[in-house]
Amino acid sequence: MNQFSEEPHCYVRVISRKSKEGSFVTKGLEKVEQELLAAENDGVVSSGFRKVLTSFLHTAEAEVRSLINLYTEVDLVRAVGAFMLGDV
Repeated sequence: MNQFSEEPHCYVRVISRKSKEGSFVTKGLEKVEQELLAAENDGVVSSGFRKVLTSFLHTAEAEVRSLINLYTEVDLVRAVGAFMLGDV
């Protein structure tokens, strides 16, 4: 018996936790987008804020895409490892 079959619940918990973290990040980005939309109604007063927020949002979205790709790769490596060890 190997590590994967001895503690499968650990991997399920990790995947579940990562899924929740991804959900929190997505909700956070949605809040930033809402703030940006709300600031558009403020006119010239918030133009600097909108500029900074737009820049942040572009950077954050790119980082989230990168994080999602990383999670996907890690899950693929885990699946391949489980397959190779006969835990499929």
